[in-house]
Amino acid sequence: MQLIRKHRFFLAVLSLALVLTLVAPSLQAPAATFYSDPQTGHVENAGTRASPWPCLQKMIETKLLQRLQPGDRLLLRSGYHGIARFSGENEQVITIAAEQGQAPTLGRLDLRSGTRWTIRGLSISPEHGGLHYHGAIVSLGEYGPSSELILEDCSIFATSHSEKLNAAEWISLNNGIFLGRNGSRLISRNNYVFNTRHAIQSAATDSIVEGCVVENFSGDAIRLTRSGCIARWNIARNAYCDEKHDGDRNHDDLLQCFRFGKGSGVLKKIRIEENLLIGHSNPNQPFPGQVQGIGLFDGPLVNFTVTGNVISVDHWHGLTLVDAQNCTISQNVVWSLKLETSKFRPWIMLGSKKHLAKGNRVTENFACSFHLDQPGTEAFANQMSNQAVFEQAKKKLQGKIIEKFGVIHPVARRSRLTGMRKKEL
Repeated sequence: MQLIRKHRFFLAVLSLALVLTLVAPSLQAPAATFYSDPQTGHVENAGTRASPWPCLQKMIETKLLQRLQPGDRLLLRSGYHGIARFSGENEQVITIAAEQGQAPTLGRLDLRSGTRWTIRGLSISPEHGGLHYHGAIVSLGEYGPSSELILEDCSIFATSHSEKLNAAEWISLNNGIFLGRNGSRLISRNNYVFNTRHAIQSAATDSIVEGCVVENFSGDAIRLTRSGCIARWNIARNAYCDEKHDGDRNHDDLLQCFRFGKGSGVLKKIRIEENLLIGHSNPNQPFPGQVQGIGLFDGPLVNFTVTGNVISVDHWHGLTLVDAQNCTISQNVVWSLKLETSKFRPWIMLGSKKHLAKGNRVTENFACSFHLDQPGTEAFANQMSNQAVFEQAKKKLQGKIIEKFGVIHPVARRSRLTGMRKKEL
């Protein structure tokens, strides 16, 4: 009889444990929303809508930010939130974003290390705080293991008054976004980066740069320097300064790949898809830089996919891969808007520095010329481009990008297609 009672007790305990396991997720505290207000916030407040915390920098300094739990949101109100430099590991995503209808600003963002943070809807510039510093305006994952960090819908710029800059000032501007070397699976999405030196660089493996606008840069527009990266649906235009005219020793590219820190080395499985890359959209632009299109010069480049890009540059290198292996180049359109007045006829090229190019496939592209004589190249249905082909491809790609991300950027308030401010449209 006693054995039966013990058996029944054991079953009851087991059943209770099973029930608690099944209902445990529903017993967890629900995600909360907190508020930060630079004007009315205070560290002693509760962080609620009616009783907000202070600016983001003050929250970090007083460890208020550490109170956020997995899944929580921190909504920032209009005003200057200082410099945000922090780290943190999260089991679920914590979001720091602009409150609807608000316009928060930061002087700099340095998410040094951590997992599962989303930063959304901020304007970030040294100009907001009257700051002067070197390096990137935004850095994610540079100082420790980092993954699943997302920066989206932000406006990032070194200065809002580019019309006043001379060549030396253009060359000395801050860089825009840096996806850092200790990161993986980082994302820059729908950010508007303008008036910078180098605009966006991904040195994080398996990371994504998508839907961004890069406008007015004096270095490179987009750099991919780790394997597994993706660049898609971006628009880049207007390169400033070059070595011949302005003493800028950087060889500018609209989109470039190389092994970060080494200059060369194996890069694998990079995808460059449906980007609109225009060297200069304004014939009267001061200090125009002689920029290359997609310039991937330092291989081996293994299993790359370069497809659906529309490119206009006044340079020989429209789309070039050097020491490419088993790469696909398809359905790209390369042209020059200055073809009538320039000697340059931008090409699609497979080149080699180390005699390592092999096994590539080049199909259904348009360019002013083709140089595809590397061993094992399969090439067919490639044709000479012209103005009509370029304009048609440009219009089609613009429509696709607008459908995904809209005409007006939500924070920069500029046209994705022209750069004009909303009030000027």
